[in-house]
Amino acid sequence: MFLSAAPLYAQKLSDYKLPEITADTLVANHLDNLRRIKNTGVPGESFLVQMYGQSIVASLENKSLQEFFDDLLPKQEVQVINNGIGGFRAPTLIRTASSDLYPHYPDLLVFHVYGGIKDGVLNEFFKEIRLRLGSDVLIFDHHYSFVNDEGGQRRLNEGESKKSNIMKSLAIENGFGFIEVRKYWKEFLDLNPELVITDLLKDRVHPNDLGKDLLHFIIKQSIRKGLSIQSTSPIKKVQYIDTAFIDIQSSKQLKLSFEGNRIDAIIPAGIKKSDFQIFIDDKRALKSNLFYVTRLGRFPGQWYPAISSIGLDDNIEYLEEEWTLNFYDIDYDKSTYKLDLTGSKTGTDGSGASGSDFKSNSGRISFIPSDVRFLPPSKRMIDEKVYQQEIKFETLPLFMDPMRVDKSGQYTIVKGLPNTKHTITIVSQKPQNFDDWKFKVYQPLKRASD
Repeated sequence: MFLSAAPLYAQKLSDYKLPEITADTLVANHLDNLRRIKNTGVPGESFLVQMYGQSIVASLENKSLQEFFDDLLPKQEVQVINNGIGGFRAPTLIRTASSDLYPHYPDLLVFHVYGGIKDGVLNEFFKEIRLRLGSDVLIFDHHYSFVNDEGGQRRLNEGESKKSNIMKSLAIENGFGFIEVRKYWKEFLDLNPELVITDLLKDRVHPNDLGKDLLHFIIKQSIRKGLSIQSTSPIKKVQYIDTAFIDIQSSKQLKLSFEGNRIDAIIPAGIKKSDFQIFIDDKRALKSNLFYVTRLGRFPGQWYPAISSIGLDDNIEYLEEEWTLNFYDIDYDKSTYKLDLTGSKTGTDGSGASGSDFKSNSGRISFIPSDVRFLPPSKRMIDEKVYQQEIKFETLPLFMDPMRVDKSGQYTIVKGLPNTKHTITIVSQKPQNFDDWKFKVYQPLKRASD
């Protein structure tokens, strides 16, 4: 298992003996959203799966995963997104999550990352996910990597096994499910002694096609087997409310109370095309500051955003707006640059330079130097002599107001609220039949120690 061998070609996973993936409460107890929609999903209800992490996650193939979840949920609209970022370990990925993870607010999150154990960042990251998302969450641990030295390989195996055990403990502590990739990876190698670690890798770390097929198999089978047994967990992070518990004040208005940080409407067929005004806690949603920043653009030859995280000010009113950061006078040797910021509606909004915190003139946009990621430059930047570059991003709302409805389906009214009690009032300009509307409320897991 620990020795290098000549690479195998035209390998198929089906050519080998496969480990028996067992039905495990480590997974089964954390598929509540998926199990419920599979068993009792209502027409029009949708389901979002997000794969997030670094290169191991990014290498997972969306088409294969989409087909898997479409097969699990044939009656629902399913979307699978994978926006993992290669090379971004936990201390960096926790910064990008404000753009890449929390605004998407998936129904199921499948997550893996390296790093962040010694400095506590991984635990901080897991806690933040728990506090901000009422999602099913499945963490998976490290597969087997390689070093070309028997003693070094033994130490690597021991170290990564220890880290995987810590990941498992942190996942359980935060109420997440856990897929034991490392366990089944070793079982696969043990079942097929003609294979060695490098037969599943394209380099020292990253899975080759056979390795990726094995990773897909372990994840998919763990989920499928998890759904085959009942959950023993009393925790329900998603609740459903029908009109029997809603104050339908007239044919043009309804109001409901809920506790959580997200609420969706599931609207039946026959809806009249309408715009609905939305009031959150008796205030128009469009006057709220519930906005987020999309992932920033990147420099030539780089696959990661130019800046990891953009800060927003909770006390400032935002607009749906496109922003342009113009970096110029970029000096590769000194790692310096200058920049100007312009908003499509705000207009010119300030200038800055490397080494200093940036806050725009309006106060809407800010970032710190350590989140700037484009230096050192890529080879393409050097070859093309890129000394100036425009980077674009948007500020977008986490609410719908007006909520434009032209067909049946699931509409996210608002997400990203404080995880407390709220009211939602929906007002139509013309009479509606609210009797068959349903609402889906997401409530992240809170603990007394939070």
